[in-house]
Amino acid sequence: MPGYIVPSAFVLLDELPLTPNGKVDQRALPAPETFRPDNERGYVAARTPEEEILVQIWSDVLKQKQIGVYDNFFEAGGHSLLAIQVVSQICEAFHVDLTLISLYEAPTIAELAVLIVQKRAEQTDDAALEQVLAQIEDLSEDEAQTLLGSPPPADHAALESALSELEHLSDEDAQHLLAARNHGTGQAIDQEALEQLLAELEDLSNDEVQTLLASREDVKSDANARRI
Repeated sequence: MPGYIVPSAFVLLDELPLTPNGKVDQRALPAPETFRPDNERGYVAARTPEEEILVQIWSDVLKQKQIGVYDNFFEAGGHSLLAIQVVSQICEAFHVDLTLISLYEAPTIAELAVLIVQKRAEQTDDAALEQVLAQIEDLSEDEAQTLLGSPPPADHAALESALSELEHLSDEDAQHLLAARNHGTGQAIDQEALEQLLAELEDLSNDEVQTLLASREDVKSDANARRI
């Protein structure tokens, strides 16, 4: 026989109190002196806010004035129907998802309080994760790359166009372009430097390629203005 359906206490009576109709008068039955026959720790009052709330719930459901944190719910007079009430009130009070089996697995207030704290932490973590995922879903590709700490992917078409234009530069235009790239240093360029510039261009990001193309247009405008 499962332990939770074995009576938690026995009271010896000379005779059962009866109602005028000859039925057992349950209201006249004496209350058991104790419901802690196997609890070596005896009565221990609530020590945490969670335990205080649980004690209040158990007291209301079990109709017991003194509930200790190590008292077993089923040994204190609880049964499956009362367990349903307790679990329902716990879920409402702590905003956690508990099942009836939780009370069978953690039948004391001390055990149940620990379980509730764990459940609340898990639900908080899940809610925070869902919020982060929802925010990530709204990010653009560039914003996602920035969040991950990596640059956005280069525009390969723009890069090919820049390389093609660079190959047709005159020496004079190449010198101006290199000067713009080197922030106006104005150093002369030879074939080796031009090859180095091509290698640098291949490593440019998309934004840097666009800036370089804009510089190329400025160089062309300046050259045309000088010819006029």
